[in-house]
Amino acid sequence: MPAPPRSVLDTNDLPAPHRYAAWRESFSVGFGYELHPDVAPGRFRARIENTLFDQIMLTHFRASAASYERSAARIARDGVDLVMLQLYLAGPVRYRRNGQTHGCRVGDLVLMDLAQTLDSWHDEQHNLTLCIPRRMLADALPAFEDAHLGVLAAEHPVNHLLRSHMLTLQRSAALFSSETIPAVAQSTLALATAAASAIMGVGQLDPAPLQRALRTRADEVVHALLGDPDLTPERVALAVPCSRSRLYALYADEGGVAAYIQQCRLRAVLHDLVTGRHRRQHIGLIAERWGFANIPSFNRAFKAAFGCTPSEARGRGVAMGPYKRRQSGIRPDNPHAYEVWVREVLSSE
Repeated sequence: MPAPPRSVLDTNDLPAPHRYAAWRESFSVGFGYELHPDVAPGRFRARIENTLFDQIMLTHFRASAASYERSAARIARDGVDLVMLQLYLAGPVRYRRNGQTHGCRVGDLVLMDLAQTLDSWHDEQHNLTLCIPRRMLADALPAFEDAHLGVLAAEHPVNHLLRSHMLTLQRSAALFSSETIPAVAQSTLALATAAASAIMGVGQLDPAPLQRALRTRADEVVHALLGDPDLTPERVALAVPCSRSRLYALYADEGGVAAYIQQCRLRAVLHDLVTGRHRRQHIGLIAERWGFANIPSFNRAFKAAFGCTPSEARGRGVAMGPYKRRQSGIRPDNPHAYEVWVREVLSSE
């Protein structure tokens, strides 16, 4: 089950005299980079971890205080054609827009169009960033360029959705397989589109991206709490967050969120019955682990769903489809993968 390609550049792994120079060279792919005057190059520390979900890159970034710039000359020269949605996990951050200096708080999201100039100043830095090829966002949201350096406040519901999604991707990237990565990329783009729409102040968001974003977040909540017998539609709606009626509409094709939760639990039980180290475990224990508190009700639901009892399913050894492996031409251990991905994967036509 190959995980998404990943690269890490950590200055602690480099000889002390070369740390700042190596970092600055890496970032020259898209930005001019200058340390804060109070930070001596010998005290500089930084780490960037990049994970590639098809053509969308998630970057987890920590570094000493510094300033960044994209000048018109740099834009014309480097050919980098990305949109970045940056979530600030530490701050404050200042940037210049239309000749005026603005600030961002921890939890805010800023959209940066790398085809436009920018200057920003960061104290001790910690952020998560989505790097999205321009053509992908342009297809979903024409005229998004108007959102350049726009801020989506931490308390905005769409910020909450995208922030939760980004943090989940960062924590759980190794759990995704090559088969699930395209769906992850699609849902990430839907959330990014909804965030860009909100930054632009669009009164009525395109319902398709917004519905996909809400459904993605709701699915994450359901699967995170699937084994909890107290999981209810109300808890899911509160965690998304959205109204109970909107949540039901998201799962109308499955008969509602409660029916979807039961379907997921039944599939999880079936998987454990026929695969891995649970094949010989007592069926009742497996059912309880996936949130079924009433075993007779579980048995009836299982037979209605699969046409056989749990014991019969185990006896038949129902086959689970194997993962299809896909070879990637990108070396996850390449210490310069950030530059390679920015130039050759995300910015390619």
